[in-house]
Amino acid sequence: MSLIAYVTRIHFADRVLEDALPEELRKLGLSRLLILTDGPGEGDDAFERVVDALPVGVWHHAMRDVPVPPVAEDATAVAACALAQGCDGMVALGGPSVLALARAAGQGAGLPVVALPTTTAGVGLGPMPAPFGPAAVPALILCDPSLTLAAGPEATAAAGMDALVHCLEAFLGTTWNPPADGMALEGLRRAAAHLERAVAVGQDLGARREVLAAALNAGLAAQKGLGGVHA
Repeated sequence: MSLIAYVTRIHFADRVLEDALPEELRKLGLSRLLILTDGPGEGDDAFERVVDALPVGVWHHAMRDVPVPPVAEDATAVAACALAQGCDGMVALGGPSVLALARAAGQGAGLPVVALPTTTAGVGLGPMPAPFGPAAVPALILCDPSLTLAAGPEATAAAGMDALVHCLEAFLGTTWNPPADGMALEGLRRAAAHLERAVAVGQDLGARREVLAAALNAGLAAQKGLGGVHA
């Protein structure tokens, strides 16, 4: 028997941070947020955009420049901070390490997580890296390609190859999940067609959008399970 479950609420659009975050926070009933973010890239205004998009009356406490890569003790500390601040939810803004840390901390604190990926290496879905183990699936993911524009060529290349490899690995897995196979193949197609331009012309939002779509496909396809590379 194979269980197929897809997966959580996901918005995907340019500037969807501003368009969707206020209403989604209202739907989730969140009014006191812990915002986790890694170090900004050159010219990166992502954190300021998040704060500006918060609805009137929503309070936030920020933990900036969180440890990358994080360890299990960091997740425990973040969960304790969220509870001490009286937070009712968490926002994770950054790359895969920050999204993983927030998912683990959210699981420990019993709080929903909103994921805002700023790279194309992952969108906050799929199996967790060691040492975290099982963790909460984000209650909401906002895939906004404009949030990835600050990533430089090296980071973009590494993140895009990560997404491509995750798609390949999921497709080659032996678990029966036809929807995941289709998503993995589509992610491979998008990454192969657009990653080179996203690296070479960093401000090409269209190329960034396609590679972020490949990362989303990789995260969704990973519900099938991963294998050789992660092993």
